[in-house]
Amino acid sequence: MAENNHKHSISIGGIGTLDLLFALLGYFVYDGLDGLIGILLLSMCFTVLLLVALIPVVGAGIELALMWWVVMPKVLSFTGLGETWLTSLMVGVYLISGGILTFVTSLLVWWHVR
Repeated sequence: MAENNHKHSISIGGIGTLDLLFALLGYFVYDGLDGLIGILLLSMCFTVLLLVALIPVVGAGIELALMWWVVMPKVLSFTGLGETWLTSLMVGVYLISGGILTFVTSLLVWWHVR
């Protein structure tokens, strides 16, 4: 009999585990559902912005600029939340993830050009 060796992860309609973790932290940092929903929205925007990090060499830099000067101010002003240690942590985590993606795509491009 064949076994299914599928890994299971928490995902609700495209919302990943990291999004849920940040949203839960947002509930406690901002004292309520407004913080949960606002941080969930910010985390989902940052997740979509990870696609920019697929650009070789400069992707993570472009991602950082878009996160810091475009997405975060607009989402925080829309939700009425302020900048805290949680938003800085989110930028750091997504920047590290984007840096890894940029590094891998840069290596792949270099390997194929070589």
